[in-house]
Amino acid sequence: MTIFNHRGLALAMIFGLVASCSETQTSSEPDSDIADAGTISRTDADISPDSGAQDDGSVRADAALDNPDANDTDAGVNRFPEEAVLRSTAAGNYQEPLAITSDPREAGAAFFTAFTSAGEPAIFRLRANDEVELVFEGAPLGLPVDLQVNPAGRLLYITDIVSNGTGEVYIYDLRLETLAPMAQLQDLSGPAGVAFDTATPAVLIAGRLPESNIGGLWQYIEGDMFPTLIPLEETFSTNDPSHFLWSPTNRVIYLYDSHFEPTQKGRIYQINDDGSFAVIYDNISSNYPAGIDMAFDLSYLIVSTSTPAIDGGDTLHVVEFSANPPNVYPLVLPQKFREPRDVHRIPNSNRWFVIDRRGGTENSGAIYELR
Repeated sequence: MTIFNHRGLALAMIFGLVASCSETQTSSEPDSDIADAGTISRTDADISPDSGAQDDGSVRADAALDNPDANDTDAGVNRFPEEAVLRSTAAGNYQEPLAITSDPREAGAAFFTAFTSAGEPAIFRLRANDEVELVFEGAPLGLPVDLQVNPAGRLLYITDIVSNGTGEVYIYDLRLETLAPMAQLQDLSGPAGVAFDTATPAVLIAGRLPESNIGGLWQYIEGDMFPTLIPLEETFSTNDPSHFLWSPTNRVIYLYDSHFEPTQKGRIYQINDDGSFAVIYDNISSNYPAGIDMAFDLSYLIVSTSTPAIDGGDTLHVVEFSANPPNVYPLVLPQKFREPRDVHRIPNSNRWFVIDRRGGTENSGAIYELR
């Protein structure tokens, strides 16, 4: 039995008796003006979340995204991006963008989370012609730090680390234009990242144990009352888990812990199907949310960092698997990034979306496409 279809292992068997006090929310804003300002604080509160899964919330293993980008001319799968094309600046439409994912219904389009000009948390759509549309704003959203479209292409999953006090996972139905909680989060707080295990099938979520600074991974299978903790090696623990990805080829998860204790630096884990893990990149100066995604040919990761470039700005780094341990080095691009956050590869292509929280002429946010 693999770790991705386990349902009922007790939490004490995984983390023992280790526990610590959680942080108190002081602001709903993202990181402070100081680079690498650390984790976004959270509110600790007991909640009574809505129960049950949204209709059509299933993840079908045979329903791969039919992304139109697959028909576009691509420069090949074995090269790194060479340019960063500005797709959008805040320009009064939004501010402080957080996360981005492709919209499979239109080539070159994407959904992203940010704040409105009035400071409301919101979901936006970036069209292929670079126009920005407001999809949803305000309550119950609080701080939506990740979002992904499910493999069937109809449902948008959003992780919000502060909604209702301890966080929620929401489902936005793209056809019905409705937002609802995915399920109860009984033993999960501060959900920060979401991905899909298309083989089980299941929704995978990164977050923390309630009333604790201990992070982990959970899975949710349609019909369950709530997500269940994935059993990993007892020595595995994260402090501030952020974005992650699931590789269906070898059933491996790559998880970005943005601020690992006690160094308060980021690290990237490779988590194997049997629950074992390895640290493949450590001591990263990171922002939050911390972005990570894998190349089309699975040969490298691109990750966001707050490591200063020689000529100013922050950098994206390549984690290349041609060596063991992997080679790590900055991605060379002519464009400077002020505070890169999420990184998302457009499916079936070698192009990437990058969120720059302080990009644009007004330093209030920008979206780039790497090509």
